[in-house]
Amino acid sequence: MVVKTIHRSQELSLDELVFDPTNIKKHGLTYTTLSHIQTKENLFLLTFLQHENFYANPKAHVEMNRLKTIATWIPLIPIKKLT
Repeated sequence: MVVKTIHRSQELSLDELVFDPTNIKKHGLTYTTLSHIQTKENLFLLTFLQHENFYANPKAHVEMNRLKTIATWIPLIPIKKLT
């Protein structure tokens, strides 16, 4: 058994992962942790994942809101079928 922190396991593909998301407060950390496991059958969560366990970078929220506001202003261009 090898025990590592999330930061020390970067660039590794893990066969098995035991994860406690309780005190995650840094953006991207839950996603980063979960992305290391190869199969969901070998993922063991010590607590249920909640919406509060996922933090996005504040800049990403600003950009998403910006894109949502301009999305309604971009006209859709019909694509013509090539013959």
